[in-house]
Amino acid sequence: MRIYIPTRGRADNQVTLSFFPEDLRKEVTLVVGHDEADQYVKYDCKIMVCPETVHDIATKRQYIHEHTDDNKIVMLDDDLRFYIRKATNDWHLRYLEAEEYPALFG
Repeated sequence: MRIYIPTRGRADNQVTLSFFPEDLRKEVTLVVGHDEADQYVKYDCKIMVCPETVHDIATKRQYIHEHTDDNKIVMLDDDLRFYIRKATNDWHLRYLEAEEYPALFG
């Protein structure tokens, strides 16, 4: 499975990606506009650069679908933080730990 994160204007603040453990980042592709591509090279994941004609989130999501060979994909917003129940019988939540991410996407 491939994880796509369409993003714009957040080259210095990739919230979703920042919580992924290193081994899961190899499955992540940041999808960026052509005018921002050089700002995202610092991230340790793949980068997909959209052409000039892709200008909003809807066309960016369509571009991802049309330009991937992956059979299974997931698209995530770029500002997500993941939570899990503290216990199966407790409605309170806690942040997901790094070692719990692979099970979430596995």
